[in-house]
Amino acid sequence: MISRLFSVTLVLGIALGATIIACSDSKKPNVSPDAKVFLDAKVFMDAPAVAANALGQLCPFAAGGGGSACPTGNDCVTLMGLGSTTTGYCTPMCMGNNATCTTGYTGPAGGMPVCALSTGSGSNANGCAIICTTPAQCPTGMACTMVPMQTVKICVPS
Repeated sequence: MISRLFSVTLVLGIALGATIIACSDSKKPNVSPDAKVFLDAKVFMDAPAVAANALGQLCPFAAGGGGSACPTGNDCVTLMGLGSTTTGYCTPMCMGNNATCTTGYTGPAGGMPVCALSTGSGSNANGCAIICTTPAQCPTGMACTMVPMQTVKICVPS
C-alpha cells in the first residue's frame, strides 16, 4: 500500500514539475510560452478570379444612354424593338450555359436569369436575359416587357 502511495505521489510530482517547466518563466512577465509552435500549413489561392456578374446593370449603349460602363467580362446589350434604344444592360457572355447567368446574379428575387440572347436568327445563345412576370422582379431602371410573338416577359431598360 505504501509503495502504491509512493508511486502515485512520484507520478504526480513529475507531472507537476513538467507542467511548470513547459510554461514560461514567471520572472519574465508577458513572454510567450517556451513551447514551440509550428505553422506548417501553406495557403494557396488556386482558383482564378471570376469576372463580376453585372447582369441587369444599366449601361450607355449609344450616345446619351444612361448607366455606367460594364465591368470586364460583361457586354452592354440592347434588344432590337424592346425598351430603350440608347440605354442597354450589362450581361456576361454565357455561350449557352445558364449557370453563367445565375452565378453571382444580385438582382431582385423572382427574376430568372437565363442564357437566351443571340446576335441573330439561328445563332447560339451567348447573352443573358432576365425572365420576369412582374416589374418588381427586374433590376432598377428596367421594365418587365412582353417579347413580341412569344409567351414570355423579360426585363429591358425602360
